[in-house]
Amino acid sequence: MESHARYEDEVWEERDLAGTEAQAIELREMELERVELAGATLPRWDMKNTRLRECSLANVEAPYSEWRAVELHGCRLTGLDLRDSSGRELLFADCRADLMSLRSARLEGAVFRDCLLTGADFSGADLRGARFERCDLTEVELREARLEGAVLDACRLAGVRGALALRGTKMRWDDVVELAPAFVGALGIELLEDP
Repeated sequence: MESHARYEDEVWEERDLAGTEAQAIELREMELERVELAGATLPRWDMKNTRLRECSLANVEAPYSEWRAVELHGCRLTGLDLRDSSGRELLFADCRADLMSLRSARLEGAVFRDCLLTGADFSGADLRGARFERCDLTEVELREARLEGAVLDACRLAGVRGALALRGTKMRWDDVVELAPAFVGALGIELLEDP
């Protein structure tokens, strides 16, 4: 992968690009399957109409990226850094995305389905209207995130930080009850001991 390169209408299978360092890479109308990008540095990574299957983007640094109509299926995204990035029509399905950073990112129409997002950093992110379906959001950082209109359906939410950012979201009653300890902490409620 060359720096400042554009790749279009290609299929990449089982390529090892781990540790790649490149600036302003563009992928258009691409299919990536079992591509290894772990530890790559790809600032300003531009992807449009691209599908990734079973790829590893673990610990990839990709701040200031722009993704449009991108699907990730069964990918390993542990530690993926997309801070200050933007995206539209994104699908994350069956991905392991623990410790992923979307700090100050803006994602429109993002869907997270059956993803492990434990410890992810969504602080300052604009995720209005996003859908989280059956995701594990344990200990996710939500401080200053914008989530109005987002749907959190059958998600695990234990230990969420910045729970007040969930104002204006839609979720199941069971999920709301699981959030009670986070709301107690965020609102400064002092619990009374049972007699």
